[in-house]
Amino acid sequence: MWARAGFPAAQPVRTISVFAVLLFALLVAPSALAGSDKVSRFLSDLGDVQDDVPDVGKSECEKHSWRKRQLKLLKEMPFSGLFGDLKGHGKFEASGIERVHDQYYVVFDSLHSLGRVDNRFRFRSSNNVLLENEEDREDDSQYEAVVYRARTKRFILVQEAIEHDDNKYRPVLHEVEIDDKHETYKILEECSVDFEVNASNKGFEGMQYIEWDGHEWFLALCEGNHCEGGEKGMEKGNGKAVLLEFGDDYETCVMTVVKTVDLPATAFFTDYSAMAIQFDDPGPIKRVVVASQADSELWLGRIDLDKFEFVDEDSEVLHFPRTPEHCEVQYCNVEGVKWLGDRRLAVVSDKAKRTQSYLCTTKEEMLHAFALPEKTKIQPPARTTLGGGTGHAARWLILVGGLLGCLGATVWVVAKAGTSTWTPVASGDS
Repeated sequence: MWARAGFPAAQPVRTISVFAVLLFALLVAPSALAGSDKVSRFLSDLGDVQDDVPDVGKSECEKHSWRKRQLKLLKEMPFSGLFGDLKGHGKFEASGIERVHDQYYVVFDSLHSLGRVDNRFRFRSSNNVLLENEEDREDDSQYEAVVYRARTKRFILVQEAIEHDDNKYRPVLHEVEIDDKHETYKILEECSVDFEVNASNKGFEGMQYIEWDGHEWFLALCEGNHCEGGEKGMEKGNGKAVLLEFGDDYETCVMTVVKTVDLPATAFFTDYSAMAIQFDDPGPIKRVVVASQADSELWLGRIDLDKFEFVDEDSEVLHFPRTPEHCEVQYCNVEGVKWLGDRRLAVVSDKAKRTQSYLCTTKEEMLHAFALPEKTKIQPPARTTLGGGTGHAARWLILVGGLLGCLGATVWVVAKAGTSTWTPVASGDS
């Protein structure tokens, strides 16, 4: 048949091979692309081979293994420069941050004011305002976190630990309503958390509001290891979060503990100051970051919202930038963190302590934006891929189109063979 079609003797093999390769590519390539995160992980691991080469004589910051895990500063601004009207305040000990649409809301443990800042955080922008408590209180607020409760469209401000009538310390939550016209807010309800802490300054340092599977949850981050203070609270690698929900007591507002969740030991930190879940990730397994103030580092991992458990696979510790001259810690007081898209983070810093280096004062009481390193082990999920959604349809269109192309080429070859003239050749002829 191939001779009748005018092909040389070797041509059928080549033609069949081309069709086979094309068909294989069409069938296999989409699946490979759909699993591109595995490819990225392989390439990242391949680059890790360089880490095995000793960096003799180099500072910590100059080592390849360090540099590729360092956050990149994008922008920062002191809070005293953000607000056009400081309303008499000169101290902004930022302790928590929430993002709603294109605005950030920041709490300060030294103020009862709630800061609202646009996502460009420009100098003295009219969009940046301090929302004052209607009660005009002058004592320290002890607010350590702020979350937006989507169901009620209100904010919840978290006090780290308040002494109760039984002389025990428990965190307290304030649900507040904002009056944009008068630039104030008022407390609508106060909820005590049924969770005892052993020190007034070692309670909840961060909180995440979670609406999942038709239910409301609050995941609170303990500052100390084992959720304790003192020496035990500094036993690295024993971080914990507490899952909360509203209790059934309708006479008083109480938050009850559902479970305590262990952080992976890879989050090997002296303390824990902030946590943020990336809810834009599809499915129940989301990316999460946990910051440490004492270590000036950030753990990047995952959390499974179906089980409310942290996932340690491919997690890693990232570093806040050090000083360029001597590789010294300068971001000493990270207190709040929030995702800003897939690869960026908004971070707030508290006031430097008297016992800390003077370098810490250069980055205190500020709002910062950082970018994740380029090659983290956990990559952002592709929003439009050949693995699902619009990309899934595209994959099948390519596959069907390729198969039709192969079929058409085969039909053409057969048709050409059928219309060609052919003269038999005797077996003995040369």
